[in-house]
Amino acid sequence: MTEPSSPIIDFYPADFELDLNGKKQDWEAIVKIPFIDERRLLDAMKSIILSSLAPANSRQRTNVDGGRTRTQYVG
Repeated sequence: MTEPSSPIIDFYPADFELDLNGKKQDWEAIVKIPFIDERRLLDAMKSIILSSLAPANSRQRTNVDGGRTRTQYVG
């Protein structure tokens, strides 16, 4: 996620703005970070999930779609 080569590194800014909105402590502030593009996040996670769930059995298939992971055994 935070490696420089990550396709979603811009979702995790090192510097960001705080909106204190009348509050006195930094921990009370609202953190202003960019909105996350859901499709980009899911595409990035898909490759990680698929590589970490490498089938132990060649007859096992894993599908990742729309944030859901489904493992199907074909017999």
